[in-house]
Amino acid sequence: MTGTPLRDGLTTDIAYRLGLHQGQGLGHGGNDLSVMAFFPIKGFLGTDATFEADLNLVVQVVMGAALIGGSCLAKRKRYAAHGICQTSVLLLNLGMIGLVM
Repeated sequence: MTGTPLRDGLTTDIAYRLGLHQGQGLGHGGNDLSVMAFFPIKGFLGTDATFEADLNLVVQVVMGAALIGGSCLAKRKRYAAHGICQTSVLLLNLGMIGLVM
């Protein structure tokens, strides 16, 4: 590999191609890499998880509740509402997969 070796097997040229920058301080030192992310680094559920992980957990729980609600709609023979509910959850799940992966 070319470039100066950094942590986790990255080199400086790979880090810059990936959009990573030095000096922002992802870890404890000032020379660590930080990713220019859409979200803040710290989560909101009071754990050491990232914001993305906390958001994903909350959205997955809401989607689970919506799927249960959708099955109740199907049992009541409200098939149009059931289809809208299930399709909405599917599209939200695809969005979350794209965000997290």
